[in-house]
Amino acid sequence: MGLFFGICAGIAGANCTLIPIKLLNKYDPRLVCGWAMLLGSLPIQPIVVIDTPHININPTLIFELIFITIVGTMIAYLFYVASLNYLEPAVTGTLSSFEPLTAAILSISFLHLKLTFVEVIGGLLILMMAFVQALPQKNKLE
Repeated sequence: MGLFFGICAGIAGANCTLIPIKLLNKYDPRLVCGWAMLLGSLPIQPIVVIDTPHININPTLIFELIFITIVGTMIAYLFYVASLNYLEPAVTGTLSSFEPLTAAILSISFLHLKLTFVEVIGGLLILMMAFVQALPQKNKLE
């Protein structure tokens, strides 16, 4: 299951980088981001409504949901999509691979998270992948 979902996540990540490029040449990144989030949320909406347990709604929960939605999702994805106007898709994809590593470092720093051996290996694999992608490749036609 992990391998299946890992491959699906890789395909989704590549699509998030490659699909918006033509749209960004014609439309504002905010418009592309907004439509992507709206259309991406519609297919999952029935599952969320049916499977969501009843929760006690309070002002703190509302603030947390709004903050995560706006700062953690909308603004982050908007910056990601807007970066495609300035960077090559391969560079943007490589830089986005550091997100889990950054989240782990921040969790260690601020939340005092203790990493397991498997998590350390995962972080090293992320770094290794980024360095391998950064290696210059020889053109086979030369």
